[in-house]
Amino acid sequence: PLAELVFTIKDNAVSDFIFVQKEVVLDELNVKALRRTDEESDLIKYIVKPNLPLLGQKYGKELQTIQTYLSKMDAAEILEDIRSNNSYKMELNKKIISIGRDDLLIEGKSAKGYTASGDDKMTVGLTIELSEKLIQEGLVRDLIRQVQNMRKNANFAVEDRIKIYWIIQGPIGKAVRSFESFFKNEVLAVELIDKESPGEYSASFKIGDQTVQLAIERVNL
Repeated sequence: PLAELVFTIKDNAVSDFIFVQKEVVLDELNVKALRRTDEESDLIKYIVKPNLPLLGQKYGKELQTIQTYLSKMDAAEILEDIRSNNSYKMELNKKIISIGRDDLLIEGKSAKGYTASGDDKMTVGLTIELSEKLIQEGLVRDLIRQVQNMRKNANFAVEDRIKIYWIIQGPIGKAVRSFESFFKNEVLAVELIDKESPGEYSASFKIGDQTVQLAIERVNL
C-alpha cells in the first residue's frame, strides 16, 4: 500500500464525488489516505520549451528573442494562460505575439516524493516513499493472498476457521507480528503455530527474497 493519494481539481462537484467514493478509491488503488490540494506545484512541476520548428516558421528572426523570453518566465503562469485562454500573449518590440499550445513543448516532472500526472482539469499524485510500517503491511497482504489461494486449492469452505503451522522469521515474521490481528482476521486463522506440520494442505512460496513454508488445517469449533 501507498501512504496517500493527493489531487488538485477546480471542479468542486467532481471533488465532492471523489470524496463520496473515497473508500472505493482507496481500496482500488491500495492507498491509505486521500487529500485534495489547491497547489498543483505540490505534485508536479512543468517545464515549458518552445517548439522550435513551428515557432521558427511563424516568427523567423524573432525566434531567438521568443526563446529567451520564455526561458525567463514562470512555466506555471504560461500554462495557466494556455489552459484558460488557449494562448499565451507576450509583448516583444512593441508587438503582441500569441503563443498557442502547439507552439510549446510542455513536460511534467513529478515533485519530490510523488509520482504524478495531470491534464488541464485534474492532477493526481501518489506518494512513493514507503515507511517501514507500510512495507510490513505490503508483505502481510502478499502473505494473505497466498494463504487465501491455499484455502481455495485445499477446497476449504469460505467460512472454515483454520490453524496455520510455520516456522517464520526475518522481515515477514516481523511483519506478521506487527499485523497479527489483521492477518488472522483476513484468513480466518484462530491460531498461528510455530512448528512444522503437514496439516491438511501445505505449500512453499516466495515473498520478496524470502521463502515461506506453511501448512493449514481446519478447526472444528
